[in-house]
Parts: sequence; C-alpha cells; structure tokens
Amino acid sequence: MDGDRARPLFSGGLSARFVRRVVTIPARTAYAYDREEWRDAIVVLEAGEVELHTWCGNRRKLGPGSVFWLDGISLRTLSNRGECPAVLIAVSRSVES
Repeated sequence: MDGDRARPLFSGGLSARFVRRVVTIPARTAYAYDREEWRDAIVVLEAGEVELHTWCGNRRKLGPGSVFWLDGISLRTLSNRGECPAVLIAVSRSVES
C-alpha cells in the first residue's frame, strides 16, 4: 500500500479515451490562465503548491494531492510562490471520444 502512495496519480496507462498532460510551473512564477487549456480536465497537484487568483481578487492556496478543476471558473493566474516547481497533472477526454 505504501508503494502506491509514492507513485504519481495518473502515471499508469490511461484508456485511449483520455489525454494526460503535465504542466510545470517554475518556482516563484505566475502562469496565465487560459480557459481552453483546462476544458473538461480534472487536475491533480502532484508536487509543490499553487495559489489560484481570480479576477475579483480572491485567492485559494492548494497543496500537494489536491484534486480540482479549472474549467469554467473566472481565474486570472495560477501562482507558484514556493521554492520548488509545482507539477499539475490534467486528465481530460480525448477529442476523438
């Protein structure tokens, strides 16, 4: 069981009906939000921390292991204020599905 915890989520094979993307946000960097990039995706924060910034000034900090979606929300940026890269894994349905 402990060996499973060390293995990244979604690291195994996925059905051809799904696409896996890895987005890395370097330390002390902001990543511009693009709604189309996150359409239909479930996201897991594999490593590091991110802070979600909305257009109206709200912020939400997420840590490793967080599972969330970014589709259809009013975000401005995703920021990594930490000292190590933040690694996000996004899984969405394949266009052919």
